[in-house]
Amino acid sequence: MTKNHCTTRLSAFYLALMVISPLTIEAAQWEGSQKTTNGVSHILNPRQPMSGLEMIEAEEVWRTSSEETDEELTLGFVSDVKVDDEGAFYLLDSTFNGINVYSAEGEFMRIIGGEGEGPAEFRNSSEFMLMPNGNFGVLQIMPAKVVTMDRQGIPGEFFSLCNGARGLSLVEKAQSSGGHLVMGMSCANFGSGGVDYSLVYVDSKGEVLQVIRQETEIDPTGNINIGGLHDNEFIQYWTLAPDGRVFVSPSMDRYLIEVYNDRGDLVRLIERKYKTVKRSDKDLAADKKRQEDMDKRFGGMVQLATRKTERDIAQMYCRPNGDLWVQSSQGKRDCPEGTIGLFDVFDDQGRFHRQIGLQADYNPKKDDFVLLDDYLFILKQAKTRPASVSSNVSGGVSTMVISTGGGVEDEDEEEPDMTPPYVICYRLASANLE
Repeated sequence: MTKNHCTTRLSAFYLALMVISPLTIEAAQWEGSQKTTNGVSHILNPRQPMSGLEMIEAEEVWRTSSEETDEELTLGFVSDVKVDDEGAFYLLDSTFNGINVYSAEGEFMRIIGGEGEGPAEFRNSSEFMLMPNGNFGVLQIMPAKVVTMDRQGIPGEFFSLCNGARGLSLVEKAQSSGGHLVMGMSCANFGSGGVDYSLVYVDSKGEVLQVIRQETEIDPTGNINIGGLHDNEFIQYWTLAPDGRVFVSPSMDRYLIEVYNDRGDLVRLIERKYKTVKRSDKDLAADKKRQEDMDKRFGGMVQLATRKTERDIAQMYCRPNGDLWVQSSQGKRDCPEGTIGLFDVFDDQGRFHRQIGLQADYNPKKDDFVLLDDYLFILKQAKTRPASVSSNVSGGVSTMVISTGGGVEDEDEEEPDMTPPYVICYRLASANLE
């Protein structure tokens, strides 16, 4: 196993955190404040954590081969990973539209699902989930539906979303944990011209059990907006805890997290003092180039939002011990090489406790990652997947799926990296994370 060691290129702030002595950490006191308004607790955290920064080197468990030539085992771009209660691993292959099953030791076992429109078949999928009834639910982006099957691949019933509303429906994100299933989705109604954005608990048949958050928006322009600046980002930026709580980041330029209980009630606000990160001129120029390309292809109908700042909260993860890990824009940008980034760690009371950096074989320009309980999966080459456009016709309505691609071109590279995609599975040592 090849291990990447952390370099010394840390900012002065992070370096100062790392040299705090154990005695100082032990005696650290929280310097934030708390107030309660209408039954909602508001936790205001300072800019710095109670304790310091700890770098943790993940332990490699297994990896898929990057040189496999057997057609049956050829792996495309993996977009999501799940682990069942027996330790088996399931990798969603969004290139070949199947789920590759591996043993606890990383040995390939079988492929379930497939490409198509029949039972246990799907297209245009980037994530899946273990549903409360034990079956898998694969999210098909458009037409939006959930394709179900058991862990052997035996088909179950699929269900559509938005209660069959006339118009486009998109599932932005879905998660299951502790017998709970939550989805963030948008449903456009061509009759009223409005779009409903909702974050909801659903059952294994897709029936809405409880609405967590919902907003309706009217866009009079008629354009298709991708990554818009509207206040509907709550359907994408959230995470689900095993006890059913949902943590939502509703704002782009505010480090604020809403906490909802399993009945959909807002019970807590977690906030941290934070300075928003400006985007680089190179990133802004890349946005302009992508917009010009879209104008040529779609005649100005597709508008890509251009933001001058990074989103304060990029990703969130709920840990088994009740901690919440948050990767901020600063944690993504100003992190040591050889890590997947730095994470702000909040305890079960919402206090900014410490920061953690995870070391692994990871290239932020080309790779993606999935954090799942005590596992870290590096999806090698995941961001190099080419852009694509596909069309679907459903119920007499023609729809279009646009993928702008996740890769970032490196001007210093003379030739593209032709390494095929593969996956590395790491285990995180719980003793270092409690």
